[in-house]
Amino acid sequence: MKRAPISKSLRFTIFSRDRFTCRYCGRNSEEVKLVIDHIIPVAKGGGNNEENLTTSCDACNSGKGVKPAIPTTDSVMDRLRAQQELQEQRQLAAKARELAKARKGLSQEIIDFWCEQCGTQEVRMQFVSLLMSFVDRHGLEAVFRWISIAAEKRLYSDHARIRYLCGVRRNELKEVA
Repeated sequence: MKRAPISKSLRFTIFSRDRFTCRYCGRNSEEVKLVIDHIIPVAKGGGNNEENLTTSCDACNSGKGVKPAIPTTDSVMDRLRAQQELQEQRQLAAKARELAKARKGLSQEIIDFWCEQCGTQEVRMQFVSLLMSFVDRHGLEAVFRWISIAAEKRLYSDHARIRYLCGVRRNELKEVA
C-alpha cells in the first residue's frame, strides 16, 4: 500500500497531543529526534487518522518495523483525555471564529447606520472602534440613539459629530446617575 504524506499541521497536532514525548520509551524532543509512527502500519492497512498515529523516537520506530505496536507511556484514559482536550480546543476555536464574525457584522451595522444618519460614505476606523467600545458598555440601542442625536445637528465633520456624540453620552449618563 502506498503511504500518503502526513501534513505538517497533523504532524504538529500529534506531537502536541503526545506532549512531544515518545509514546514507547518516554524520551522527549530535547533528548531524541521524534517522528510520527503508525500504530497499525501502512503495510497492514493502517491510515493517517489521528487515532492511528503516535509520537515515536527514531530508535523505537525503526526497531518496531511493520509489527503493530501499542504505545505504552500513556494509558488509554490519558489518550482519550488528550483527544477530548483537542476536541474542546477545536470547539472553542470555532466559537471564537463565530464571535469574531458576529462582531464584524455588528461593526458593519454601526458603520451602515452612521453613514445613513450622517449622509456620509465612510467612517474612520478609530471612530468605529470608539463606537464599538460604547456598544460593549452601553448597548447598541443607546449608541444608535446617540448617533441619531449627533446626526440631527448637521455638523460638517465626523470628528465634530463624534465629539458631540460623546457629549450627548456624557450628559445622558449624568442624568441616569
